[in-house]
Parts: sequence; structure tokens; C-alpha cells
Amino acid sequence: MKIRLFCITLLIVLSFSASATSLQVPHISVQGEASQDVTPDELYWRLSVRNEAKETQDVAKQHAKTVASVIRYLRKQGIKEKDIQTTNMQLSENTRYQNNKTVKLGYFASSQISFKLTELDKYVKFWNGLAQFSQVSMNGFSYSHSKAKEFKRDLRMRALLNAKEKAREMATVLGVKAGSPIAIEEYSAGPAPYRMEMKRGAMSAMADTQTLSAGTIKLSMSVNVVFQLKE
Repeated sequence: MKIRLFCITLLIVLSFSASATSLQVPHISVQGEASQDVTPDELYWRLSVRNEAKETQDVAKQHAKTVASVIRYLRKQGIKEKDIQTTNMQLSENTRYQNNKTVKLGYFASSQISFKLTELDKYVKFWNGLAQFSQVSMNGFSYSHSKAKEFKRDLRMRALLNAKEKAREMATVLGVKAGSPIAIEEYSAGPAPYRMEMKRGAMSAMADTQTLSAGTIKLSMSVNVVFQLKE
């Protein structure tokens, strides 16, 4: 995943560089950066729900019942309906490879349930509650901040000022001046999601050992700015 992101970023930078060099005026291209560590106040959970049965009708009914029960539990605990999302629904054959052949065991139905927790001190309570559902497993979670947009707006301004100062310093060394910006592109980054794959039933086994230390998350913004050069 990191390699893919690096390749995408490199492609964007190269594309930006190519468009910048195509400009028919003297110019300088610089990158401005800004970042800030903040204490998160939101926790996004990703759960997997999986049911198995011999027949498709049975597994479909069981799965719908389980998903409804999990959502009902979340709503009862105060999670707003708009903060709950079900995705990646799947219904397929349940098979196992054994004795050099594929054996059909029946069918399985699965879904992913995501929700946002804004009271981080209730983490253990939610973990213990969700651990009661044997068909539910933990996929991972990620931290965020309710004012992330405001933080990024400030970071954008700081990144632009950083780019402006870099251009001024570089132009001064070359004996010219940095003029007006003629091209701007921005790139933002937030905290990477934490992936936690866990077999069904493992949440219950780990219920008594769960603690949460949110720490801080890094929000960052970078901009590429092309400035015109003047004598």
C-alpha cells in the first residue's frame, strides 16, 4: 500500500513538474509544507460480520438478523444513525481446500459495519459489548479530529507561506525576485488507519485486556507553487 501511494504521489509530482516546465515564462517551482500534531477526539471502527449456513436462504436470514442486532446495539449506546454505515455486502459459497480438493461447506454472508465513536473513554465498553456477538470480528480503526477541516485550512495557509518564503530565498541567491504565483497544487495527508484482523470470537477472548491510548495524530499539508521570476 505504501509503495502504491508513493507511486501515485510520484506520478502527481512528475505531472506537475511537466506542466510547470511547459510554461513559457521564467519561473521557479517550490514545495511548501506544514504539519501539526493534534489529540484525536474521534475513533472510527471497522467491523466484519460473517454468518455461515448450509443453504443460501438460511444464511441470508441469519446475516440480516445479526447485522440488525449489531446496529441496534450501536444505536442503543448512543451512536447516531448517520455515523453508522454498512458496506461490502457479500453472499457466496463457503469452501475449504482439503485432501487436494475444494470441498463445499455451504454458504456464507458477510458485511462490514463502520461507525464513529466520539466518546473515546467508552472504548472498552464498546469492545466488551461487541465481543458478545460471536459473528463479529474487528477489522481495524482510525483516529480523527472533529475540527480536522479547520486544522487543514490553517495548514494550507502555512504551507503556502512556506512555499513563498522558499521561493524568495532561492530567487535572492540567484539574483532575481519571485513574482506572482502562476500555478498551485496541494496534497494533504491524515493519520493512517490501523488494521487489526481478528478471527470471530477473538474479541471476546481479548475483552478483559483492552485499553486505549489515543496519543496524537499528525495532520499535514503540502503545496507545489510555481512563481514567476523577475529581474
